[in-house]
Parts: sequence; structure tokens; C-alpha cells
Amino acid sequence: MKTMKSDFERVYALLTQLRSPEASLLPLTELASEVGLSADYVSRLFRRWVGISPSQFQRYLALEGAKQRLRESSGILEAALESGFSGPGRLHDAFIEFEAVTPGVFKTRGAGWVVRYGFVQGPFGEVLVAMTERGICFLGFVEAAGRADLLAYAKEGWECAEWVEDVEAAGALLPRYFLIARLRSALPSPFVCAEPIFRCGFGKHCCEFQRDACAAMAI
Repeated sequence: MKTMKSDFERVYALLTQLRSPEASLLPLTELASEVGLSADYVSRLFRRWVGISPSQFQRYLALEGAKQRLRESSGILEAALESGFSGPGRLHDAFIEFEAVTPGVFKTRGAGWVVRYGFVQGPFGEVLVAMTERGICFLGFVEAAGRADLLAYAKEGWECAEWVEDVEAAGALLPRYFLIARLRSALPSPFVCAEPIFRCGFGKHCCEFQRDACAAMAI
């Protein structure tokens, strides 16, 4: 238990550091030195406890900054560079990876796109799943928020898209994502951050009160 507590404290310190503005896209070697460990060990430790790599977590946080800039009418190139990306291509890749949509579509709030959604039962209770033609763009837990509030929350940023209820499609997609996440999380692990929960969860896609719980979900 002493080792687990020590590892937990290290990962907590890394998460706290990564979420600070100064740590945006810092090299892993610099982050590791802050906790007195090697970069390879930190990468393995982070994956074991959080389920994703430190670089994935950094890209997600950088993406959140870019999204805010795009909402404030910045151009895609400007938003990319000011958020720490090397260019619009890297920003595009991050949008596809975490939001299942391009920066241009995000900037137009989904104009011309169809978002299919449904309330379905997942491994941790009822969830709302929304998807575009590129994949899941929203996943949130119903219990704490309620269906109506959660659906309204999901539509934020997608006001110009056409929303179509499709429970069958949502139900068919969700089990595959949770299965992939559990296979990739190197179980048994003391805590798991399932990949789809991370992809669709640390910021907009899980409500704020669930965000940190997704980073350390006991199983």
C-alpha cells in the first residue's frame, strides 16, 4: 500500500502540473524531472494509473485552449500556434482524436453536420452518447445531471448541427469503445481512465463535477 500511495501522489502531482498553463506541451523529460523520475518510468506510471500517455493528456489540454480561442473568433492558424501546437495540421489531428470533428466544423458550431445521439446503459450506469460520422463527440453520465440537462449540455458548441435521436446506433457503438478502453488500460490497475471517457470526458464531454472522477475511477 505504501508504494501505491507513493505512485498515486506522483501521478496526482503530474496531473496538477500538466494542468498548469506553464506546462503546456512541455517535454516529458522536464515533467519527469519535477518528480525525480526517469521519463520512461513516468510514462509507464501515468499510463497505468490514468490509462493514457502524458503526451495525450497534454494534447487534450492544449486543444481546450485552442477551442476557447476559436470560440473567441481567432483563426485556425492563430489558435493552433497560441495553444502550443506547431501548426494547424497538428491542431486538426488533435480535434479528430478527441472531438471527432475538424477545427473548421467546430468553429461553425457543427453547421451542416448531423449528430446522432441516444441514452444507453454503460458499464458505469446510464450514459448519453452522441456521435458524428467520424466517431463519438460526446459521452456523459446521466445520473448526476439528468437527461434533459445533460442533453442541453451536449449541444453546447453544436447549436448549428442537426440532432437526431438514434438509440440503436449509440447502443451498438458504446460497448466496443468501453471494451477497447479496458483492453488498453493494462488491467488489473488500481484506477482506470477509460479511453472514450478521456476522449469525450475531461472537459466539455463529462460534466465538470465528473471530470476529475474520470481521472481516478476506482474499479
